[in-house]
Amino acid sequence: MATLRIRTSNTTPPNVLAPNLPLSSSFSNGQPYKIVLLPASALTTGTRAVLFRILDQNMKTIQDNSSFPYTEESKQEEMFDPTSRFLLALKSSASVPALEGKRPEEMSSVAELTEEDVLGFVEWRFDTEETLRGSDVEVAYLYEIQLTPSSKGLGIGRHLMEILEEIGDRRQMQKVMLTCLKTNPKALQFYAKLGYEADEIDPTRMAEEDSESDGDSNDSDDEDEEVVDYVILSKALSRLKR
Repeated sequence: MATLRIRTSNTTPPNVLAPNLPLSSSFSNGQPYKIVLLPASALTTGTRAVLFRILDQNMKTIQDNSSFPYTEESKQEEMFDPTSRFLLALKSSASVPALEGKRPEEMSSVAELTEEDVLGFVEWRFDTEETLRGSDVEVAYLYEIQLTPSSKGLGIGRHLMEILEEIGDRRQMQKVMLTCLKTNPKALQFYAKLGYEADEIDPTRMAEEDSESDGDSNDSDDEDEEVVDYVILSKALSRLKR
């Protein structure tokens, strides 16, 4: 169940969530780009199609052979949930209307972007997640980070993740969480470099810790363990360390 902080965060205007956005930056070669924050409600049907195609090109083959297959309808329903937020990395020439002070419900299909405009994006939601202690924690849950082929290896992904972490920290979320398939080694390496580790509720971590605590007394237990093809990763936000 959503807490008051989660409900408040879900209705907070983008310029309050991220006062430093829109942000202009540039690659090492000097090519400029910008990052903007928009709720799902602000994206037109055409923009949603662009973002879905980027994801589909990157993930269709990987996810079709996993425990997380999707159809276009099911993935679009997940991506563009009313509580979803998007950090968009765009070419500097892309046009996005000024939306300062407007709440998500006040932004209806105002951002029309083309495939030429978009370099990549992060999609996340403010939510609660369970813990081994039985109490829930407030998190920024990353659903997608997707880049176009020509934008990979330029540092955009790291930049988007850093901004997501700053937003989560500002809203007093305890951590950023995500789910990643084990068959996506490049993504796993990327998250590891950013400091993400197996969360306490990650099934594989839990099984390994249970095995260590039980010792090697019963080899048959290993055969009964559920094998999953994904990991749940997380990174504690700095507010907890202050």
